[in-house]
Amino acid sequence: MIEVNGMAHVILTVSQWDKARAFYSELLPFLGLTKVYDGNNFLYHVGGRTAVGIQREHERAFVANPDVLLVGTWPGSKQALSDHPLLSQLRAVCEGRIVALRTELLVALSQYTADAAWELAHLLHPDRVPASPGARP
Repeated sequence: MIEVNGMAHVILTVSQWDKARAFYSELLPFLGLTKVYDGNNFLYHVGGRTAVGIQREHERAFVANPDVLLVGTWPGSKQALSDHPLLSQLRAVCEGRIVALRTELLVALSQYTADAAWELAHLLHPDRVPASPGARP
């Protein structure tokens, strides 16, 4: 049996919820993970040092209508929000409050987590939190 060990915490956002839910409900147990939550918009499996969540695309962000959106610095991420027919209506997008954080700081817990917290605090409150001495553009 194949067993995943040590991916930490991964959340996948899917557009075809019903197909993805059926697929991952079979795949993740095959990989040794146990289902701990299965809701209308979110599926969650854990095993060993691994946790994998599957969430329905966009609905959570749209319902929450956040004041600020946090995205990675991959090319086109900010523009994709502005171009999306649903997400472009979010308050944060309409008011230009999209904060880009270096992708490696955003996607996983690591030795850079403290740097990520500092950089995010600075990006959200530059008047109160100075740039980190080790910050990169």
